[in-house]
Amino acid sequence: MIKTQKSRVIIAIILVVIAIVGIGFYQQANAIPIKVGDSPLRFHVRANSDSAIDQSIKLKVRDEVIVLLAEAMDEAQTKEEAMAMVSDAIPQIEEAANQVLADRVDYTAKACLTYEQFPTIDYDSTTLDAGYYDSLTITLGDGAGHNWWCVLFPPLCFVDIASATEAVDAMAGEDTSTQTIEVHSKIVDWFNN
Repeated sequence: MIKTQKSRVIIAIILVVIAIVGIGFYQQANAIPIKVGDSPLRFHVRANSDSAIDQSIKLKVRDEVIVLLAEAMDEAQTKEEAMAMVSDAIPQIEEAANQVLADRVDYTAKACLTYEQFPTIDYDSTTLDAGYYDSLTITLGDGAGHNWWCVLFPPLCFVDIASATEAVDAMAGEDTSTQTIEVHSKIVDWFNN
């Protein structure tokens, strides 16, 4: 019985090491490199206020706009192409944002291309320094609440929003302390059986 448990522990340790190494190689191979000379197009959503409803609406607007722009940003080969596509889509972007706001709040959304300051942010193995960047900026109502931002081109925003919202929000300064993550391990489940 003890030999069986020791064997399971050794196998579990080997599997954990293989998993850690594999994840490292996967992240390195799939990282989107941003060259020092590149100037990405950012995406910025400013909430009306810090109330729970305004913060929730901000994220719903973010999701709608990401869905709206996903295909276009995937097709864009350069930042200039991405900016032209976004510029042409400003009326549709505002319409999508205002549809989220309709019947929920008494303010509207305004979208525009801007040149504004952003703090330093890390995306896996890529760091974007603080500074001024071109941005699709959506201001909801007064725009006085905590905001959300990411990189629109190259398309770092277009991750699986359902599974990555907490990580992205944490990078963007959002409070995720009220959310719970439950983690299961096949190895631990195997040992417990």
